[in-house]
Amino acid sequence: MASSIISNQTQWKLTIPETHCYLGKVFYHINVQVGNVSWIVKRRYSEFAELNATLTRDQGLNKDLLPPKKFVGNLDPRFIDQRRILLELYLNRIFQLLLKTMPTSLANFLDLGNHDVMFIIKEIPRKLVAEEAKLSVLEVHSLSARLKLPCPPVDMIGYQHDISSLLESCSRTVSLSIDGSVEQRPSAENPPTMDFIPFKALKFLQLTNVPPDLIVSADALRNTLERLSWIDSGLTSIEDALLCDSVHKNQFEYRKWAVNDINLSKNCIKCVGSAVALVPDLLSLNLSSNQIESMEGLNSLDKLQKLDVSDNGILCFLDLGIDQRLASLRWINLANNRLTSLKGLGHFKSLNYLDVSSNAIGNFDEISHLCRLPHLTDLIMENNSISTNCDYRVKVLELFDDRASFVSVDGVPPSRKELDKVAVLQALRMVKEGRSPL
Repeated sequence: MASSIISNQTQWKLTIPETHCYLGKVFYHINVQVGNVSWIVKRRYSEFAELNATLTRDQGLNKDLLPPKKFVGNLDPRFIDQRRILLELYLNRIFQLLLKTMPTSLANFLDLGNHDVMFIIKEIPRKLVAEEAKLSVLEVHSLSARLKLPCPPVDMIGYQHDISSLLESCSRTVSLSIDGSVEQRPSAENPPTMDFIPFKALKFLQLTNVPPDLIVSADALRNTLERLSWIDSGLTSIEDALLCDSVHKNQFEYRKWAVNDINLSKNCIKCVGSAVALVPDLLSLNLSSNQIESMEGLNSLDKLQKLDVSDNGILCFLDLGIDQRLASLRWINLANNRLTSLKGLGHFKSLNYLDVSSNAIGNFDEISHLCRLPHLTDLIMENNSISTNCDYRVKVLELFDDRASFVSVDGVPPSRKELDKVAVLQALRMVKEGRSPL
């Protein structure tokens, strides 16, 4: 979580507990602690000197407060330790003197821009007006924390900012991407939680590497959000996403979402249960690169048109538990699984696109489960066992009878030559079945 100097004006501590030498240069490890938040900043003596020169010029600080420079013997361990003690005293003195004004040079030196609420939020308006608004978890956390803090006292001029401008920027933001990568979050016993209260008009939200337990309130999103992408975040269920702000995951206590497009790829979801009823208007669902075993809950989504369950290791489509109640389903991606059969896919009469590439389908008879789909126009079958057969495309098209000319296989429409071969095969089959080809 982020620190807050204005809430801890007497609860701060600066120490330099250790140093280290690298390539003949000495680095002083500054431990900054504000309240219960602490972090380490590594600085060389030359950076201390540069800071001191700036503060002397801009703040009228006595330049002799800084321990003097030494040209000979400055790598001697005893000298380094003596300088460490003196630099610690120097830091504490100037911090005490400049606590309320907090000039930018001192704030940057102590890395407050990455750790303290009042300094983190200063960059948020600029980031939100960018073409692609991107924030870190810590920045959203700091924004939430700032709204709970009182305005800085008049004499704390170093912490003043235009809160109305900040809130206006948030309320106008339509699309936002939040990266929760570990390297962007400070390590702390209490991780930085966040809510979305300032974002009144958000329609598109992408969360990457954001564990669901970091979100304490999602109410501001439920009525406005149209597209939610929550990837690579360790989600184990749909409830983790739709009920992220519920401790007990009791969906009946929560309003439904208006979202119509959800991407939960690259997570650890195994089952899609009844929680999907919270997104009744869902049109598109991406569950690729998960561990899907059951999706029976999807049957309540009668508006669902697009489903991606590729790269899940699925063995049998029927075991997923979805059926003809998904009458609006038009697009299915089942690529890169372990399917040996297409049984069950014939239920979806509105289907026009099906990708079953990179599976283990080795029998042309499996195509019979698809040949009565009246709207199927795109069938992707490449990288299956049957795709290595001679005239594989023709054999697939032949099973579609009079619809063969309307079906593209592996993204390629049938050629005239292929359709002629299909006609011959269909005639031979009809004769074999005792029917007239005319």
